[in-house]
Amino acid sequence: MIGMKPRLLCLHGFAGTAQDYSFLSSEFDIIAPNLDDYVGLEFSELKEKFLKNLCENQEVAVLGYSFGGRLAARLKISAPEQVKKTIICSAHMGHQTVPQARIDLEESIVSKLESMDKAEFFNFWNSLDLFKHDLTSKLPEADLETLKLYFTNYGQSKQPYLIDELQKYKHDITFVYGLKDEKYCEYANKYLSSFALEFIDAGHRVLQNEAAIQAILKVKL
Repeated sequence: MIGMKPRLLCLHGFAGTAQDYSFLSSEFDIIAPNLDDYVGLEFSELKEKFLKNLCENQEVAVLGYSFGGRLAARLKISAPEQVKKTIICSAHMGHQTVPQARIDLEESIVSKLESMDKAEFFNFWNSLDLFKHDLTSKLPEADLETLKLYFTNYGQSKQPYLIDELQKYKHDITFVYGLKDEKYCEYANKYLSSFALEFIDAGHRVLQNEAAIQAILKVKL
């Protein structure tokens, strides 16, 4: 129908919320699930709930950040006829062989979630070098047991290697990274050079540069 806003499934990162995408609501019909409610599910069930229940089996574009970016990539691979344009922000597409250092890091994070209170954990989380160029994130509403599931069920070390499968759909995919996020920019230039890449003035938390994200979506969607 004329005048209807395009539908956009938005997937937030660890400790994020649906409100992370509220700045896009004037341009898009935003579908932004609270991922705290889904990380306890297997991916096949999560996919069913997203695409069948939330998106009503209709075609949809997807925007995902970090953890949500990995989910966006997996949705594109598993349902390419329904998931169309896909914007993946500040996300890693998995390892062919997972480094032990990555496994150790995720186990350390889980240990901290078990031994710290929420304020202590997020003081640690926001102090990570990865976020040194970002604004501090707020304390999430999720409890610590739910937050653990992001790592025990969907940690980077537990995700499949996605790049080869994504190559089939690269005409639909754009990766976005913050120029100040040197680690991920290096990763993108090394492993994702065959895809459309956008580098914006931001750290790892690229959604904090709302104007740049809006500009990319206007061109890519």
